[in-house]
Amino acid sequence: MMARKDYAPLISAVNKAISSISKDEKMKIGHKWMAVRYDNGYSLEYILGIVAISTTIILIILGWIVYLKKEISKRKKLEKELKKLATTDRLTDINNRYKIDVLLEKHIEISRRYERPLSFIYFDIDHFKKINDKYGHKIGDLVLIELASLIKKSIRKSDIFGRWGGEEFLVILPETEKEEAIELAEKLRIAVENHKFNKIKHLTCSFGVAKHRKSDDGQKVIERINKRLYKAKKRGRNRVESV
Repeated sequence: MMARKDYAPLISAVNKAISSISKDEKMKIGHKWMAVRYDNGYSLEYILGIVAISTTIILIILGWIVYLKKEISKRKKLEKELKKLATTDRLTDINNRYKIDVLLEKHIEISRRYERPLSFIYFDIDHFKKINDKYGHKIGDLVLIELASLIKKSIRKSDIFGRWGGEEFLVILPETEKEEAIELAEKLRIAVENHKFNKIKHLTCSFGVAKHRKSDDGQKVIERINKRLYKAKKRGRNRVESV
């Protein structure tokens, strides 16, 4: 309580009144007007429980992330394998007919649009039917595999090689003039002739070479180059024809 100094009688009376209050009564008055709250905090067991639950949730999330990554990796691998199956010849492991068809049209369009040179080599195995008849189709398949491997090693990285069908193969030569294509075809012819094949030892191929014309689509290219291949066959096989 506060009072003015000139109220001395009042001050004395108030002080006497306060002095007359017992200690117990003062405590009761204090408890009535002042609330005291005691907080002991969180127990160790409670904190450990929260930590355990949090750790479990984090581990579950991490485990799920790892699982998803593995599933994504598996899916990408499967997609890659399916794509390879769809575009790769199962026997020779080179471009199949579908893939080589797509690449043929693609490079024809590039050549036409940018006026860039583009040539082709079309070849097949001489007397392949006789090989199958004499040695069997299993040996015939091995011959195709070995031939494809030999050609892959003999062409340039920029060249595109695929199996057109049966014993027929096509090489697409971007940025290549006809003269260069003839030289490469002759190189391939000699490589096949000199190679010692397993089981059958000797083998030859006939080659047709053509350069892309502005009016060509894929079908016209194959028709023209097939005529050159047929000419090579007619003139004795194991040769390159370009005219």
